[in-house]
Amino acid sequence: MNALAEPRAAPPLPVRVEVIDAYDQRWPQALELIDRLGHRRRLGIEDDWLPARRNLLVAFVGGQPAGHLSFCVEPVVELSPPPRRVRIEAHVDGCGVDDGYDKAAIFDQLHAAAHQRARQLGIARLHASRCRD
Repeated sequence: MNALAEPRAAPPLPVRVEVIDAYDQRWPQALELIDRLGHRRRLGIEDDWLPARRNLLVAFVGGQPAGHLSFCVEPVVELSPPPRRVRIEAHVDGCGVDDGYDKAAIFDQLHAAAHQRARQLGIARLHASRCRD
């Protein structure tokens, strides 16, 4: 055994992405992250409440919020060709990852989780430009 061997880097902590809202016990921590990133206004958060049509996904690393992605759900009416149809679309309106984390990896997981959430909600299309802060 070589006593001068380089120490091994600790493996990265797993990232867990969850949908949360103001009723979640981790809401204050998520809101602190959103404020630190300067995204409160972009997400339409007023009086610490998230608008009803908004979905907020938060990436947790080691139990701490590390990043977020939010999208807004809206009905779209197609008038032609008849008959009139209504479909649901969503637009990503904000995302960010705190300093000190692997931003690319967390963004990828947030986007994958957003697309999965959109499918669960029956959303026809999620307009999700690749957020990179």
